[in-house]
Amino acid sequence: MNNFLNKIKNFFRNLYARSYGMDDINRVLLALTFVSSIIELITRSTVIYIISTLSMIAFIFRYFSSKKFARSEENRKFRKIIKLFKTKWTYRKTHRVFMCKNCGQLVKIPKGHGKVIVTCPNCNNQQEHNS
Repeated sequence: MNNFLNKIKNFFRNLYARSYGMDDINRVLLALTFVSSIIELITRSTVIYIISTLSMIAFIFRYFSSKKFARSEENRKFRKIIKLFKTKWTYRKTHRVFMCKNCGQLVKIPKGHGKVIVTCPNCNNQQEHNS
């Protein structure tokens, strides 16, 4: 019996040692699961139940994934998109914010100047944008 419990303990120890763990995407998936589960309890909607179930499956898959590099690349891209939306929201009244197509650098230009050619400060790539 003691040998069986040690095997189980070692299995979970190895599972957690190989797993990717928690990151920004997993936090969003967990919050989505929690909120949609509560809404589903209230409304008894099948669509919301499916959303809740799929977000929980995605959370479990990402949390216990052993492909740490792939998951960290997904998280890096997610954080870049979130940063773009936050910057766009912050400067929504005075500037246009976009991402350089060549290097991904965030560039902002003042509104109200029509079409302008913008040079990226990072890679010197020139792009035409409406301001």
